[in-house]
Amino acid sequence: MAAGGYQDQGPIDYPGRILDAEYFRTWNGSAEYSLGGGEGSFRGLDVNAYYNTVDHGMNNENKPSADMMNVRVLTSTRVAGGRAAALFRSDGWEVEAGGDVYSANRDGDREIRNAETGMLMMADTVWPDVTTNAGGFFLRGDRAFSGLVDFSATARLDVAGSEAGRPSEWFTENVSDRTSTSSTDFSAAATLGVHLSRNWMLFAGAGSAVRTPDANELYADRFPASKGQLSAEFVGNPDLDPERSAQFDLGFDGLYSVVNLQGNVFVRNITDYITLQPTDLEKKLPMSPDVVYQYVNGEAFFWGFEAAAGILLSGSWTLNLRTDYLWGEDTTLDEPAFGVMPWRGSAGIRYDMPNRRFNGEAILRVAGEQNRVATSRGETPTDGWVTGDLRFGWKITDMWLLRFGVQNLGDRQVVNHLNSKNPFTGDQIAEPGRIIYVNLGFSF
Repeated sequence: MAAGGYQDQGPIDYPGRILDAEYFRTWNGSAEYSLGGGEGSFRGLDVNAYYNTVDHGMNNENKPSADMMNVRVLTSTRVAGGRAAALFRSDGWEVEAGGDVYSANRDGDREIRNAETGMLMMADTVWPDVTTNAGGFFLRGDRAFSGLVDFSATARLDVAGSEAGRPSEWFTENVSDRTSTSSTDFSAAATLGVHLSRNWMLFAGAGSAVRTPDANELYADRFPASKGQLSAEFVGNPDLDPERSAQFDLGFDGLYSVVNLQGNVFVRNITDYITLQPTDLEKKLPMSPDVVYQYVNGEAFFWGFEAAAGILLSGSWTLNLRTDYLWGEDTTLDEPAFGVMPWRGSAGIRYDMPNRRFNGEAILRVAGEQNRVATSRGETPTDGWVTGDLRFGWKITDMWLLRFGVQNLGDRQVVNHLNSKNPFTGDQIAEPGRIIYVNLGFSF
């Protein structure tokens, strides 16, 4: 099977950023091959490959700074990769073994010209032709014991490296002259599920996983970007270590004829946590916030929970409830973790026609206030909010499906805690107001 696509998207207004989007041009392609096994232990092989490109332009044409200067940023991203995995079954075990690889390149340039004369004032590199190559091998095993205990475990070994082709002179003199990084990391996790009765299952899991820093975290050169509430200049750090997350989960599933319950609590500790800290480095653009931030390693601790319930009120009506919460502390900077959402919940009642060709749902969404904020990273508290949505689906024929609805029915002023601040006014950007949408889908 093969698939591909192209998207050309025009100008986009970014009120929370110093620049607006001029264009996005995206190509993507993928191919997949599957081979079925026979009656023996070999049960199948899946192979896939993909390639995608993104060309992106930004400018300040409609920003207040356009009276003084014309800023234009052109970036490109190229990613190629693939995955192969074989499945085996023997003596009650299901085993998957395989590997994956990818190569990603990020390159970007910026130029600033005098708004009146068009004279070039500055040309620099924001992503210095950074290429990241990574590959890994994994092994997964699942088994059910006597219908009472389910066991699953996975392990993988990853090798990754990044290289900057053309870091700026300022970067090598003020940040680091290191132009390449590499790491070899091992991750593993296991889950044990116990059937307490025909209706209840308790599960516990533990694991340790590694995330390697991306090109932006390693080599960004005072590149204005949006991260959380910040719209500032960010500087990479080639000396970053991969962050390692150790997590323990405890959860349950309950299933009755008319009720489905799910819940999970977890604790997570991250060593070499990749976060941000303010610096005394000199900013590049005059309209940027005064503080330049740099990616650094630290340590953080999190805990949280999520729960959901589905209740069949009748043959056609269902009540759906969901909630989740995350608490985080940056123990290195001794303040709340950066970019953590407040408590959220939703309650929805859904109607399905007996023939399942039409459905409708009313949803109430709630978010609590967020007072645990990372003040050294520019975060400010946000208020809680309540909104309502309506959504509908109509299966016109077996091939045509119509979806339509209204988001934020009451047209409430809502600020998501992670939304950026307007860099020119300092006000946090609100979510869109009432949105009415219609979508027509065709399948064959």
